[in-house]
Amino acid sequence: MNLLDQIDRRLGDPDFYFSRDVFERCATDLLTELYPSLVPITGGSDDGRDADTIDPDGTISVLVTSARDIKGVLENLRRGCRQMVTKGVPNRRLILANLAVLNASKRKQIHAAAKELDFKIVEIYPRPWFAHRLRGNPEWRVSLLQLRGGVYTLSRPPGDELGEDVALTTVGRAAEIEMISRAAGDLVVSGEPGVGKTHLVAKVAGALFLEKLADLSRLADDLLESHPTVVVVDDAGARPEVVAELLTIRRKHQLSYRLIAVCWPHEKELVKDQLPAAQSVAVGRMTRSELGAILRGMGITRDAILRRILDQSDGRPAWAVRLGTLLKDGSQWSDVLRGESVRQEVRRYLRNSRISVHAYETVATVALLGGLKDTEFRDLASVQGGSVQDVNATLRKVAESGLLDATATKLPGADRVVTYTVQPDLLAASLVADAYFSSGVAPHPLAELRAAFPGRQFDIVMNTIIAELVGASHPARPTHEQVLAALGTELRDPQKNMLRYYSTLGPVEATFVLKQMLKILRSTVANLEHSEVNAYVKNAAMLRGEFLAELAGNSVPQIGYEASLKHLAVGAALLVEAGEDCASCVGEYFEHVRSSDIGESVQVAELVKLSEAIGGMPTSTATERTVLFEVAAQGLAPSWEANYMAPDKPRSFNLKSFLLPGSAMADVASPILTRLEAVAGDIDNTAFGQLAKPLDTWVHTGAGYALPAGLRAAEDQQAAAVDVATRLATVLANSALSPGSRRRLNGICRPLNLRWPEPDPLFNSLAPLDDPDDASDEDDEGEEPDYLALHEKKENELRARVVAAIAEYLDQAPTVLCARLQQLQPEIRVAELRGTDQTRGVFHHLATLDIDPLPWVEAALEHELGWHALPLIEKLMRTDTVPEPLLNRLLCGDSRAGVIGAALERGTGKSLQTILNLVTEADFDRQIWTSFVRVTPEALKLLNEHTDRRVAALGIACWAGWFEYVNRRDTDDNGRLEAQLAALGDTWTDTMMSLEIPNKIDDHALERALVALAGTAPSKFSDLFIRHVEKVQYPLNDFDEWAPATHTLPADQKTALWARFNEHPCKREVFWAIAGKDTAWIEARLSDGSVPDPNELLGRSGFQRRECPPIEDIAALFAGKAEPERILASIADPMAGGDVELAEQMVEQTQKLAGSDNPDVAEIGEQGVQTWARRLAAAKKEAREAEIRGDPWP
Repeated sequence: MNLLDQIDRRLGDPDFYFSRDVFERCATDLLTELYPSLVPITGGSDDGRDADTIDPDGTISVLVTSARDIKGVLENLRRGCRQMVTKGVPNRRLILANLAVLNASKRKQIHAAAKELDFKIVEIYPRPWFAHRLRGNPEWRVSLLQLRGGVYTLSRPPGDELGEDVALTTVGRAAEIEMISRAAGDLVVSGEPGVGKTHLVAKVAGALFLEKLADLSRLADDLLESHPTVVVVDDAGARPEVVAELLTIRRKHQLSYRLIAVCWPHEKELVKDQLPAAQSVAVGRMTRSELGAILRGMGITRDAILRRILDQSDGRPAWAVRLGTLLKDGSQWSDVLRGESVRQEVRRYLRNSRISVHAYETVATVALLGGLKDTEFRDLASVQGGSVQDVNATLRKVAESGLLDATATKLPGADRVVTYTVQPDLLAASLVADAYFSSGVAPHPLAELRAAFPGRQFDIVMNTIIAELVGASHPARPTHEQVLAALGTELRDPQKNMLRYYSTLGPVEATFVLKQMLKILRSTVANLEHSEVNAYVKNAAMLRGEFLAELAGNSVPQIGYEASLKHLAVGAALLVEAGEDCASCVGEYFEHVRSSDIGESVQVAELVKLSEAIGGMPTSTATERTVLFEVAAQGLAPSWEANYMAPDKPRSFNLKSFLLPGSAMADVASPILTRLEAVAGDIDNTAFGQLAKPLDTWVHTGAGYALPAGLRAAEDQQAAAVDVATRLATVLANSALSPGSRRRLNGICRPLNLRWPEPDPLFNSLAPLDDPDDASDEDDEGEEPDYLALHEKKENELRARVVAAIAEYLDQAPTVLCARLQQLQPEIRVAELRGTDQTRGVFHHLATLDIDPLPWVEAALEHELGWHALPLIEKLMRTDTVPEPLLNRLLCGDSRAGVIGAALERGTGKSLQTILNLVTEADFDRQIWTSFVRVTPEALKLLNEHTDRRVAALGIACWAGWFEYVNRRDTDDNGRLEAQLAALGDTWTDTMMSLEIPNKIDDHALERALVALAGTAPSKFSDLFIRHVEKVQYPLNDFDEWAPATHTLPADQKTALWARFNEHPCKREVFWAIAGKDTAWIEARLSDGSVPDPNELLGRSGFQRRECPPIEDIAALFAGKAEPERILASIADPMAGGDVELAEQMVEQTQKLAGSDNPDVAEIGEQGVQTWARRLAAAKKEAREAEIRGDPWP
């Protein structure tokens, strides 16, 4: 039995006795290596503890127990804690040393037991930790375990000494673990620092690790004693003599162990030189989703914390686990959030990597400069007093280690330029803060860097600001003048970021930034006064207003809500005075000032402060009141949403809905409502519309309706929301309400049974609040009601209201009623009715009366009610008494489409002819063709004879679509089709020969019209198709609208068409438009020589979206005639998505072909599986790399 096994056996053997005092002295001595300030407490006065140590947060007590199981550990822990309390020891943080083997569950029990007694466990050192330490400490090994021998050169796999569950770090590593485990001989495992190389190698069964400070003179004896199957050399690049000694021992003593050498990427070739026959495994970074799974397994589930750790760990699981452990511990929370912990990992790596003695300072300087191009190496070398070759070698090796991003760019006519940058940004900031703005001496004076890199002034100022933000101990805050000089004249994203960061340094800086932004906005708004202003200038003004709002919102911690709102109000007023809307600007402010970190809760106290500041906003001018109403409207919202990308799930967004707690609703709303009550008389229709939006949300909340993202209010929230809604509704009711505003107010408040009467009966009938005589879903006997009868009843009651309301106007001139209706139209729009209003119902009723429609139609047109007056216009059409000037007026207004439709369905005589003569191609859109359902034979005949043959063709095409539908349904709607055909005769097919495609009529109607033509006159359809194809400009036409009709042609006509076009540039599209799923016709054409090159009929673009045979049939038809690659390309759907989705689809489809009974098809499928399996692997690799880079849409 080797020494490692003997140590494990003695420590775990309950029958092996050793003195508790000896173990206490051993434990405190071994822990002193980690805690140099540790002071043992010996004898009987230990007061429940065995030692004390200190850290920046105070004193930590050490408890040592020799218990070998969890029960004994917990008993000793509780006894020690109680004794410390009894003896008045103030320490409440503990280090626990014990001899139990602990998993995650047992560690939780220990933490919980300590917490019950108001103690906190800082760290636990269990049996595996002692086993590892005793291996390297012969003195204590003899004293405690009576096991002699020197320092053992081999050890168990590292990483599990503290009892942590290291299985988490194997998430997403199945492929690497399999490669490492299956390797038959020696192995070189390389990877960037922090990617988890050692953890993966530790999974190899029977592996022993060679200690870094191993005595090579003892190595052969230890190997002969332990007979390991695998020996692992960590950091092999720095230990070539160790690798050489292991090879010599294996050869000399004829041992059979495999050698696994672990190294960094830039050392891989050196290690391979020593192990030329070794296999290689490269361990890369992990995706955010894989790291998220590890962190969630550690119990870190808050999205805000996950995002911070994932951003800093940059794909490295070891860093992620380390940061997660520190956060859970809590004592180093600020170090993690400021990037200090990651920086320490980087410094440790650069110190141990032997890249260069100046590597750390060089990387920090690159971070300060915001990056470094290879064309700038000479400048840095000059500053450092070294050579260009040294700078180049250092940065290349650091980049190979993954601590610098290297991006190559090449512009036409220029040499390739490589730019090195430090990522992630928080690491760069921490490096700058530590190297340049700490208590130590900076690598180089800032003035010297500014002089050497004049093009990097912006980056130096920016990173100086950021260094202070991440906690630099000796910051050098830039002056206002330096910031302005760095900003220049542009305001792009980098300049915006500088303003964002600078404004967070303090109140003076925040005020300076806001004033500077107001100057920029004022200058931009001034451009809106010019007559030639365009959409670009308006958009620039709105975007800069929104950016000002963002800065104002984010400046609240520095200058408070009142000053923040003051700057926002000035900016919003500039937009209002320029005639622009300030809603988006104010909305941006609230998005930032009200936002919690992702996944966090509502900050009630802050929202109350915000509301109180809103309550103090000025209202002396109309502009100030306009801004107040917009701010109040958005500040009164009881709920809001926050969308953010899931930190560990690419292409996935989380929608978080926030709703004020019931106890806070009145506190948040009251200051704003008090201010609105004071200015209620100034609330006009525009302000009412703004304030109605939050009222609607309050009412929905109070009524218990579902809010966005499925959020529902609790009972206390509903009760509080009702109170706020009632108060806000009362404020609006006391304003200068117009009929439209009152109707909207009543509609919003209906769920709360609040209502303010409308004195105008006409408006009441035009914009009814209630559905008359609302009926329940079931009648008294529990049966489902007759909805058709119920609807008819409601319509009759609505009509009766209209009749009663207009009765007094019927004895007056038509202009009186029409003027009143025109006056009420804006109010109807303000009311925001859910359905249509009843204005047309007025004219429906007038059309039923025995009155002359002509003066009423003229009055309606005079008052811009032409569209509403269509029922009277239709009545006038039937009489054929419409004066021609009136017809011209009707066709020049917004009622043109309705007038044409009415003429088609009900027109007659001269009026009909006049209207149809004035119809143009532009009138045939997606809506007008529905009028041809009931087109009269007279109108159809006139359209067929129209002098503009294109107009005639469009009209007949609209009718032919319905004609084909009726034929297919084998029904004739009371003989209407027969009468239409009698009026047209056979001439309609000639008229359709003038049809131009594309056009604006409904796509389906056009398809059915062409089918009707192909079925009635196939030869004419063929001529029309030929004419269309010959004028098409390749390559853009898929002939989708023609395909359903061409599929119906007889085989001989299909063949004739194909013969005409088999050399046409669009031959592929034409072929499939003709062929459809007719495999017999396809096979015949492939056999008769009419297809010069079958490859040209296949391919990816657009082929899959049309009606064609299944791919198995296509493969069988084209096998041996076309190239397999072209056949396989016909499978791919160009709309399948990204490269991974496309490759997955191709693999699935080719696997189906490979399983075909047809050997030719199966061969094509097998070839496709091989090709697309490789492409799928490459696509997944690229997608993985993109996710590691943080790019969810590569």
